[in-house]
Amino acid sequence: MSCRRSYDFTALSCIGGTVVRGFRERREKLIEQERTIVVVISPTHPLARWSRIGFVVTAWLYALAVAAQVFLAGVSVFDDPTRWPDHVSFGQMIGSLTVLLLVFAVIGRLPWLLIGLAFAVFMLYGMQYPFALSDNGSMAALHAVNALVMFWLTITVAQRAQPLAFGAARA
Repeated sequence: MSCRRSYDFTALSCIGGTVVRGFRERREKLIEQERTIVVVISPTHPLARWSRIGFVVTAWLYALAVAAQVFLAGVSVFDDPTRWPDHVSFGQMIGSLTVLLLVFAVIGRLPWLLIGLAFAVFMLYGMQYPFALSDNGSMAALHAVNALVMFWLTITVAQRAQPLAFGAARA
């Protein structure tokens, strides 16, 4: 049988100019072998448990950091305007906590709701920059409102994840 160049893998395939029969079966077997390479962490695995603890600790740290940010903004407005760089640099530092929240949520095999809420915290943090740098006063005011939403959401996430990390498995 001659080798026909075709991208239809249903019956025959050309490899090096020769016809290879049964390529579909080999391809499915290779795909199945690839699937076995994926590492799946069970919820009872120690790494998952420590990630859940890390998630809760990181969430509470982030809530405290947002409160500290509000304090630094208040000091800059009401006491010493030269303290704005402290507010800005601290705000840039705490962004890594939102990434850690996402990583811990996925590795800790938390429920999809908590992973989604951790992603929401990450996105809200990302929205702080367009709000703060906006030339429109109403849009810039959303910077403070967004901080309140982040604070509330982070505390909610921490409270919902705490039983999963330290005790009863309820979200």
